[in-house]
Amino acid sequence: MRGVAVLGAMLGLALSGGARAQTTPPQDSAPIVVTAPAEPAPGEKPSLWKRAEADDVVVYSDGDAAQLLRVARNLERLHALLERLYRTRTRAAEPARVEIVLVNTARDLRALGLRDIGADEGPFTKPFAGQRYYDPRPSGAVIALPRVDQVIDTDTSKARNADCEDTASAHSDGESDAASDCIGKVSFHPPVTRSWESILYGAYAQHLVIHYAAVAYPRWYFDGIGAVFSTVVFKQDGSVEYGQQPIGLAAVLRAYGRLDTAAVMTGSYLHAPSKRMDWTPYHAWLLTHFFVMSRLNATNQSQFGQYMAAVGRGETMAQAAQAFGTLARLRREVRAYAGLPHEYAKTVKSTIDYAPTVTPLTQPAAEAMLKHVAGRG
Repeated sequence: MRGVAVLGAMLGLALSGGARAQTTPPQDSAPIVVTAPAEPAPGEKPSLWKRAEADDVVVYSDGDAAQLLRVARNLERLHALLERLYRTRTRAAEPARVEIVLVNTARDLRALGLRDIGADEGPFTKPFAGQRYYDPRPSGAVIALPRVDQVIDTDTSKARNADCEDTASAHSDGESDAASDCIGKVSFHPPVTRSWESILYGAYAQHLVIHYAAVAYPRWYFDGIGAVFSTVVFKQDGSVEYGQQPIGLAAVLRAYGRLDTAAVMTGSYLHAPSKRMDWTPYHAWLLTHFFVMSRLNATNQSQFGQYMAAVGRGETMAQAAQAFGTLARLRREVRAYAGLPHEYAKTVKSTIDYAPTVTPLTQPAAEAMLKHVAGRG
């Protein structure tokens, strides 16, 4: 039951009220020292690109240097947290450093010409697909994404249908016609914003879980781990909060359909998309959070442990889901959980300062980097 052991590492953080789990701060015996940026050699043209280099990540950006430094430092703090939560003691070697490329726009990302290596998450419904690129290269993984927040449309047909259902359920005389109640009713659902940094931190969490947890996970859980850590908050006192509810969760679930628990647990959503739900990172967050950060009863703990162990043995998700019986009870519990306050975890304060080295790149160096990232050099 390796999956249960990994979950236990997370659930060992005592959750309470609205948050506050305490863990031991990470130890780092060799903090990175900031050095003065190198000047271009005579005759070399400078570029807009800069490199932030740290123990575990190398981040390239053609944007603001202060932003680059902050993001690289946050990634190091996230790495320390994930190592403590997920790294198995039998796996001594660290993965090769990740190379992360931050570009200005989605068009710039497409212009990199990154080769399609196939789906590695989701499959998410169209508005959520292709928000980042990930290639788990043996020589060092590559993550690339634009520094642009995602604006999510929530004024969908599913949201409007939910409005009609609300109108119908509000009448208890049994004589109201839901369809006629909705005729002429105009409602507007404002968009939800998802930050580009949350997408980056979620992608990095998924990358480390691949290397640290020597166990097969169901696809939805892999999506969920990224979503759970996408809302990480790095506090001024060195503590880290994670597992917070994403902003706009209720609006997105309304707009793209309530979580179809049975379709996800059995894996049927992968080959026969659910008619009531469009799969999104928000759905993945809810289901994963329910299992790893809620106060599961003994029955759910046992059944989920059996489910994860079965997947780890190579059984299909449909076969593994038999551990839950008909799934009717689980569906009801997850649906109720969606409307509850959700707990999150927080590490203790830390005085460790991660200080990556930031260096500007010359034009030839920038071109060589982009060629390498695209797999052409």
